[in-house]
Amino acid sequence: MAWSYSKIESYFQCPQKFRLRYIEKVPTETKGTIHTFFGTMLHNVIERMYLEREKGRISSLNIIWNLFENEWKNEFRKDELLFSEKEPEFFLEGKRIIQEFYKKFLSDKSKTLFTETQFFLDLEGKQYCIRIDRLSKTDGVFEVRDYKTGKPKTRSELLRDYQLKAYALWVFENYQDARKVRLIWHYLRNMYDVDIELARKDVKETKAFIKQRIDSVEKAIVEDRFPAVKSPLCNYCDFLEICKERETKR
Repeated sequence: MAWSYSKIESYFQCPQKFRLRYIEKVPTETKGTIHTFFGTMLHNVIERMYLEREKGRISSLNIIWNLFENEWKNEFRKDELLFSEKEPEFFLEGKRIIQEFYKKFLSDKSKTLFTETQFFLDLEGKQYCIRIDRLSKTDGVFEVRDYKTGKPKTRSELLRDYQLKAYALWVFENYQDARKVRLIWHYLRNMYDVDIELARKDVKETKAFIKQRIDSVEKAIVEDRFPAVKSPLCNYCDFLEICKERETKR
């Protein structure tokens, strides 16, 4: 089984949910939301902007807007998204964000190494998956960039997130000349950035920590230990009805 941050943490959020999703693989009919669609469209446009720039081409703002509009129209499916009635306001918000981001894009002198790529960290035979929106380099410093459309987190909140250290660890393992890694979270809706800089010494315990986390979940799988955890999140869970049925049969 390949592991990821979301898969590991889903167990600690609710073991029963983990079992239904990843062990029993119960199919769901959950629709996407206009919020996730919105984020995907912006990611696609930003990726295209940087890929074109690496080829020596910088498109005008109007061309970028047209790209966003065409992709939006081609991909939007009203019946497949929750909160689709908010589509007009999200579309206009997307155009506003692109206009603001374009100014930052023009002044950004970083070198793009790759965009939207998936990698694996080897943890003594266990595969841990990470996805990087964009890896860049400025003045010899490697930069892992993540583009967010949700609520901003504080620097202290991000420092407690081991996923960040996993990103930095991957860079250190694959670029021997990397002395520091700057992790930059771009919050697009208010053009607010949070950045954290890590050295090799800051991630020396990261592999052991993630492996320990995975070992705990694997032990629970062997012991068939998947209790349901009741919380307000249950109301938004794909498996709520299944949980209710199993509860009544006990």
